[in-house]
Parts: sequence; structure tokens; C-alpha cells
Amino acid sequence: MWGQHPAYGAPFLSGDCRLVLPATRYLPHGAKDAEEWPGEIAISPEHERLFAMGYLSRLREGWYELHNQKLGFGVRWSWPLDVFPHVWLWRELRGSFGYPWYGRCYVMGVEPFTSVPGSGLLNAIEQGTAPELAAGASVSATFEVEMIPV
Repeated sequence: MWGQHPAYGAPFLSGDCRLVLPATRYLPHGAKDAEEWPGEIAISPEHERLFAMGYLSRLREGWYELHNQKLGFGVRWSWPLDVFPHVWLWRELRGSFGYPWYGRCYVMGVEPFTSVPGSGLLNAIEQGTAPELAAGASVSATFEVEMIPV
């Protein structure tokens, strides 16, 4: 399993943000059935508590954008879809009350990944999403990250 771990926090991350990601399927962590992904979501403001972890798949392209309308800019990530066909989306928006967050953490990760779910390699193998790399073989990928006006 291979993934990147970009995470966002305040003051950039806020209720003024929208996440745009060209996927069609969202599987909440631990769920059996996937949901339809609308392509774009609003981010919960700090006074609304939310914890959510899940996996986006059936991406049409390998990119996402996170826009902050109030600040007038956003970030765009792009990557090779054949290497990273999934995105892990975790929203720790002051919604976990146990260790180590205690309801204080306002952060979101939008993570291009090779595999799902995020509960270990054996589960990814069972789901058929763990790629195999032969002995002596290698794989490489280039990510592009840019700041964009919105």
C-alpha cells in the first residue's frame, strides 16, 4: 500500500472551503455499501463537529482541488491515476473526543492511495486493491501541487 498524506488545517481549512474531486463512489470506513459521491462537498465549519473517514474510487481523473472562497485561492493536486486510483478522505473536524484529539483537532486529509481500505494490507488484498510489485521491480510517480485562484 502506497499513499501520500497531504493534510490541511486552519486558517486555510474552514467552512469557506469546498473539495472538488472527480470520483463517483464513496465508501465510509467500515461500511459494506458505497455511496454516490457528488463530485464536490462543502467543508464543515469549526463550530460543527464531524469525524468521517472513507475512500473515494472510480475516479475519472487523478486530481483534486480544495478551494477557500473567502481567501480567494486553493490548492490543486494531480497524479497518475493508474498508480493511485483511490483517495482516502479523513475529516477530523473537532469530532473525535477520545485520545489523542479530545475534540480539539480541526484537520482534513485528502490522500491519493494505491489501495483501500485503510485497515491494513491483508484487508486491501482481500478487497483486490493491493498492487503487487515483483522482486527487483520499482514504481515511481510524479505529483504536481499548485496554488490556484478561485
